[in-house]
Amino acid sequence: MSSTRWRLGPSYGRYLILLVAWLGPAAGQNADECPATNLCLENYCDVCYFGCTPTTLPPEVVNGSFVKMFQNLDDYCDCCQYVFIPHIGEGERCFRTVNSYDLPSKGMCGAQLSCQPDEDDSTLSYCRRKQSKCHDEQDEYDRKVEEGILGMDETRPDCDADGYYSPVQCYFSGVCRCVDKDEGLPIFGVAVNPETAKAEGMNCECARDVQKLREMSCDMEVDYNGETELS
Repeated sequence: MSSTRWRLGPSYGRYLILLVAWLGPAAGQNADECPATNLCLENYCDVCYFGCTPTTLPPEVVNGSFVKMFQNLDDYCDCCQYVFIPHIGEGERCFRTVNSYDLPSKGMCGAQLSCQPDEDDSTLSYCRRKQSKCHDEQDEYDRKVEEGILGMDETRPDCDADGYYSPVQCYFSGVCRCVDKDEGLPIFGVAVNPETAKAEGMNCECARDVQKLREMSCDMEVDYNGETELS
């Protein structure tokens, strides 16, 4: 399960509770020191808000992510820090339905894993490798290596944390291309070798944005003013 799926950012509820917030001061606000307003003024979080849950890294946990979560209805000014969410390993039990406030104690599946129901008992779920075309292609590559039938020009694809094709794919020939995330097909963006791609900051963000526009039948010309020509 990807981190983004569980990142319940404070902006999600900020506008929904803004009207409620105007009815009274935020939790922990000192009327003597804080302005009589619920606007997010400078230093508001440092001086006026004390409703955040302290974030500490458990000593027994080595894998996890710090994510921004919507912790309190009062935190419409985005005062609370990132919360540490431990990663659950492959094959370990996970929870498909969990209240966001319980997530720090429950944990979430690590990179390239998703919480999937058990085939024999639907009440149980375990972290398993995500099913995707990129992962299938990786498995096929590994099978050919094991059986000794790998072609000399074949390259193992690079998959991102969600199981999609990573934006930049470098091939056996040395050429690096921008690819779409679902099929791994080349789109605009190429570098002659990995060294050039790294040196010029090739990330293919613009290429993917343009690809999305074209998929929506938007044929407008795009002039991207990025840091490099390969952005």
